Amino acid sequence: MYEIRLVFGRVFFLYNLKNSYIYNIIYIESEKGVNKMDFPSRQTIHEVARILNEWGITDFFKDTYKQNSNRFNIWCLELSKNTNLKVSNGYTKIVVKFGDDDWVIKIPYKTPINYCHLEAENYALAHKAHLTNFFAPCYFYGVVDEIPIYLQRQVDKEDMTIDSECWNYAYSNNPQEEEETDEDYADRISSYVDNDMDDYEVVEAIIGKNRKLFDFIYENDINDLHKGNFGYLNDTPVIFDYSGF
Repeated sequence: MYEIRLVFGRVFFLYNLKNSYIYNIIYIESEKGVNKMDFPSRQTIHEVARILNEWGITDFFKDTYKQNSNRFNIWCLELSKNTNLKVSNGYTKIVVKFGDDDWVIKIPYKTPINYCHLEAENYALAHKAHLTNFFAPCYFYGVVDEIPIYLQRQVDKEDMTIDSECWNYAYSNNPQEEEETDEDYADRISSYVDNDMDDYEVVEAIIGKNRKLFDFIYENDINDLHKGNFGYLNDTPVIFDYSGF
């Protein structure tokens, strides 16, 4: 058995070349030494891949999501209903929850850009820039039974808290006009939160104003940062979908 060590920033990945998977533990260098981060077991991930293959997931790699959207949405619902997996989907990837409270599996659709891989690359770049505390960790695990597997730390969505942060930001930056009724003002703020906040305003509302983070987002073309792409990890707000679109 041969191993190769790949280095992205300060994250060290150990690959098993024969079976194409990352070992259960990766090591992240820190100022206090070396910390361990436990992935789900190889057995668990391969069992998830087996179930997905039994349900015909590879059929959806032949076409884009747009070509398969209705059929794929039904497939996700049926799979979630009839197995112990919970599957959700967006325009570029699917997310599989599999009973592990700490990690989810992400799988890319067939697109010209592998958005899961782009997300993992962006996380490696965030390590290099010392900005990982703003992003949910994301790593490429390997290809298992023809399925490209990416692992990401699961976050707490806390939608009400995130909505509240956006509304507070909107109120503080858009004062009520003199002749504007309270009802009209609330409607204007609601429209602003839902339609008019740009990516940087959403980041500032939820995470805070951070020029280094803003520059990183701009330099790496990370867009589509609507409030649904934020959650909490250890009670800290983070971005969990940062591949851009």
